[in-house]
Amino acid sequence: MGAKIPEYSILGNDITVKFIAVVTSKAFKRTNDVRKEKGVNTRVLEIITAQTDISLSEIADRLGVSYKTVQRAMADLKKIGVIERVGGRRKGYWRVKEND
Repeated sequence: MGAKIPEYSILGNDITVKFIAVVTSKAFKRTNDVRKEKGVNTRVLEIITAQTDISLSEIADRLGVSYKTVQRAMADLKKIGVIERVGGRRKGYWRVKEND
């Protein structure tokens, strides 16, 4: 996998093994973005379809994810035109658009 051979050192009865990372955290590119992960957007959409007046906080609690994750999922769904907000934050609701 491209990793270097671990370094071993023995001191008395202790053995220390040093593993060298294949890539540094700065060079690591996340390929499995949570927002794009199968299920997050879909689960948010299912919840909104079932309860159109639900808040983002309630969605986050149900899914066990952060509020920010739900905000990003909602932004994605709005951007691709799947949902829209009707009304304000307190009295408004989510409208799920039908497939054209």
